[in-house]
Amino acid sequence: MAYETAGLVLNRIQGEDDIAEMCIPEDIPLLGWVPEHEEIRTADIRGRSIFDIDDSAALHTVRKIIDAL
Repeated sequence: MAYETAGLVLNRIQGEDDIAEMCIPEDIPLLGWVPEHEEIRTADIRGRSIFDIDDSAALHTVRKIIDAL
């Protein structure tokens, strides 16, 4: 299977400073980043999807990334 485009999604990022310190290849677009967030951590531990979390900033971020795809 071949893909026409690819992109990078970063996970568990605490802020823009984290991204600035990373070596991200210039030829791969950064689609977005999911913030480190207690709601996501708790959902993960409980085996729940991020989409099961009530309205949150983290969920809005994930939806924006999906829309970018």
